Amino acid sequence: MKMSEIKEMPPVELQVKGGELRQELFSLNLQKSIGTLEKSHRIGQLRKDIARVETALNAKRKSVLNSGIGVTSGDSGEVSESK
Repeated sequence: MKMSEIKEMPPVELQVKGGELRQELFSLNLQKSIGTLEKSHRIGQLRKDIARVETALNAKRKSVLNSGIGVTSGDSGEVSESK
């Protein structure tokens, strides 16, 4: 799954996708412990996809939070020194 595909998804869809990926990862880890896993490389791919989904979801959450907070002109963040 590419990051460009993930960025286009709405937050609700990202949460669903993350749950699906976690279920698949759980299933593969179970197969690994039993010894019936055929595509071991898929575990690494799923972990990376989960991380991509979580990263995109967190970015969307932060953008929503930051859009609600306005910065006033007096709050520039500069520190002045007095002597």
